[in-house]
Amino acid sequence: MQPDKIRDNPVPPSVWLEEAKVDNQRVALRDSRFPLRVPGGVKIWDLPPAGKALELAPSHGKLEFAFTALSFNSPENVHFRHRLKNFDTEWVEAGTQRSAKYPRLAAGRYEFEVSACDEAGVWNERGFHLALVVQPLFWQTWWFRLGVLGVFTAGVGGAVRYFSFRRPRREVERRERQAGLQKGRTRIARDMHDEVGSKLSRLSRLRTCGNA
Repeated sequence: MQPDKIRDNPVPPSVWLEEAKVDNQRVALRDSRFPLRVPGGVKIWDLPPAGKALELAPSHGKLEFAFTALSFNSPENVHFRHRLKNFDTEWVEAGTQRSAKYPRLAAGRYEFEVSACDEAGVWNERGFHLALVVQPLFWQTWWFRLGVLGVFTAGVGGAVRYFSFRRPRREVERRERQAGLQKGRTRIARDMHDEVGSKLSRLSRLRTCGNA
C-alpha cells in the first residue's frame, strides 16, 4: 500500500430525495415502482418531479423530507445540509442526519434543497430541488380580497352618497323651518298691529262721543 498515492475522491456524492410526508402521510416517493407503495391508495408524487410543484393544502401540518446520497468510499461519513427557501434564512447543517422536518407553512411558494458532501468535504453543489406550493385559505385568495374590496368600495360610495344628499336636505329643512318661524312672527306682528289699531279706533270714537 502506498499512502502517498492516495487521493481524495473529487466526485461529490449524488444526492436525492427519498420521500416527502405531510402529517405522517407519504405524498411523494422516489421511483413509482417502489415496493412499499400502496396500490390504489392516496395519490403519491414520483420523485424527482417532472417540472411541477408539490401542492399542499392550507390545512396541512407537519412536513417531513427524507433524503440520501450515494458514496462508495465511506457512506457513513457523508454529511448533508438543507434549506427551505422562503422559510430558512441559510443552510441548515444536518451532519449525517438524513431527514428534515418543518412546521405548518404559510401560503406561498417554497423550494426545498438538499446537498451532500463526502469525507473530503467536497459538496454536491447541484443537490436536489423540490418546488412546493402551499394553497391559501379562502380569505387569503385574490378573488375573496377583490370581493371584500368591492363591498368596501360600494359601502364607502353609498355612505358618501347618503351624506351628500342628506346635507342639502337638512339645509332645505332648516330653511323651511326658518321661513315658517318668520311667517309666524310676521303673522303675530300683523295681528298685534291690527289689534292695536282697532283699540285706537275705539278710543278715538269714544272721545268723539264724549265731546259731543
